[in-house]
Amino acid sequence: DFDWRDFDFWMSGGTSCAIVVPGNSPYETFDQWVNAVMERPGEVSVASTPSGSLWSNAAVYLQQSMGLDFRLANYGGGGPTVRAVLAGETDCASVGVTPTVNFLQSGDLRCLAAWTPKTWVVAGKEIPSILEYVEDPILAKTLPWTNIHGVALKKGVDEAILAKIDEAFNHAME
Repeated sequence: DFDWRDFDFWMSGGTSCAIVVPGNSPYETFDQWVNAVMERPGEVSVASTPSGSLWSNAAVYLQQSMGLDFRLANYGGGGPTVRAVLAGETDCASVGVTPTVNFLQSGDLRCLAAWTPKTWVVAGKEIPSILEYVEDPILAKTLPWTNIHGVALKKGVDEAILAKIDEAFNHAME
């Protein structure tokens, strides 16, 4: 009976994205992408990370909650997923920002929506929240959907312990 709001975080990185398309993709918005998927059932291909991973599960969630019919191709991690989109093997990807950040900055990739509760600024880009396009009570309650790299402790931990973690985390980040 708890969620991410019940924790204090020391993060070395957090990553979110939803649908990432090539920089020259005709899809400018998440809505345009959804419309294309609906107009061409079974034709749009989406690369993602291994089956069961966060980004693959997020793609499956989109399929099921929105009734979208796209082909999901699972690759062996974020790097191979990004390479599949860049090479034209798939139309887009459901993947996090970590393997895409350089390509987002260069314009070779664009993220159409983020699994965040509000607009997210990353890699110098403003990425709209998926909630701007999708009304979904589960998403509204549980976002952000991210990979978080760091330390999390349930709120209420003794202040002396928190101070030691602050010190150690700051030292590690330096």
